[in-house]
Amino acid sequence: MHQRVSTELDDSLVRRAKLESMRQGRPFDEILREALELYLRDRGQGNEGIVKKSWAVLPIEKETLREILEEEDGFLDA
Repeated sequence: MHQRVSTELDDSLVRRAKLESMRQGRPFDEILREALELYLRDRGQGNEGIVKKSWAVLPIEKETLREILEEEDGFLDA
């Protein structure tokens, strides 16, 4: 199901999107839909958030982790 949306966009942004749709030979609304999907995905709001992208593992220095855990009650015996 699709929903029609009305919004105001900067003229130069619309012009760039229209040029891109012509360059790719794709409909303008398809370019806008893809741009919105990419934006939401990159912000963790789509189907793939940061946890899924990182396999739930985020890099952290050992000492930083120790400091965080020491601040939390019951995680480490200081």
